[in-house]
Amino acid sequence: MDGEIELDNFGGYAPIQAKGKVGKLNFYFRARWDTWRFEIGKLGVEVPALKDDELLFTREGDFLSGDSHEEMATVIVNCFKEYFAETQNPNAAKLLSDLTEKLRAIKI
Repeated sequence: MDGEIELDNFGGYAPIQAKGKVGKLNFYFRARWDTWRFEIGKLGVEVPALKDDELLFTREGDFLSGDSHEEMATVIVNCFKEYFAETQNPNAAKLLSDLTEKLRAIKI
């Protein structure tokens, strides 16, 4: 799971979504109405997953209608930070830095 974080897309307004891979695992983020959800699927699982037992990692939180894409990008980075802490990934700092740069580069 030391692989790069690939960001396939990040954007939208209703909902705000992000999708990609961390190593060989798929991840998905969605913020709409009053909540957001972040998922990393088990190997070979497409996300969003149909069942929670298909996930390795998930987080949920509150989303306010005024929250910006920048705020949601911070949520995504923080979710990965928690995931890397749980998996004790030695490359976490570099991966998080690279992800932050990718998110900043996207023009919404």
